[in-house]
Amino acid sequence: MVKRFTVDCWECEGHGKYTIGHPNDPSSQENDCLSCHGTGRVVVEDYYNDLAELLEDYPSAKEYEE
Repeated sequence: MVKRFTVDCWECEGHGKYTIGHPNDPSSQENDCLSCHGTGRVVVEDYYNDLAELLEDYPSAKEYEE
């Protein structure tokens, strides 16, 4: 059964932003993550028989639906 759910973005580790340059440098730039569009979460669709199996692979999964 296909389950659709959200997980923390693997590119920005759920922060929604990334920094170009050192964070303490005044010239550094903070930008929205391109993978999650600044939300910190990405939508995943995968086949799982039940919720326990899904959470075993994706412990940070939230907002799941079939």
